[in-house]
Amino acid sequence: MSSFLVFYVAWPLAGLYLRADWSVVAETARDSAVIDAIWRSLWTALAATAVIALFGTPLAYLLARQTFRGKALFCRFVPLSLRFSP
Repeated sequence: MSSFLVFYVAWPLAGLYLRADWSVVAETARDSAVIDAIWRSLWTALAATAVIALFGTPLAYLLARQTFRGKALFCRFVPLSLRFSP
């Protein structure tokens, strides 16, 4: 497992960091389009986390602790959101 991490993840990332022109990176990071994209990404992640916490946690509790009619069918549809994500 550690060889996989070193050769397929850490080695290419180290190469990217060593070859990067940091003045271009700093200049690009100050661009308003980049800042807007980062802000939009953070906002989307925060909104998705809030929705999951608000609806997913009670639904998981309901599915784990309660029995109700149609539970087996409902449990079959829950993993579909992972398979067909946008």
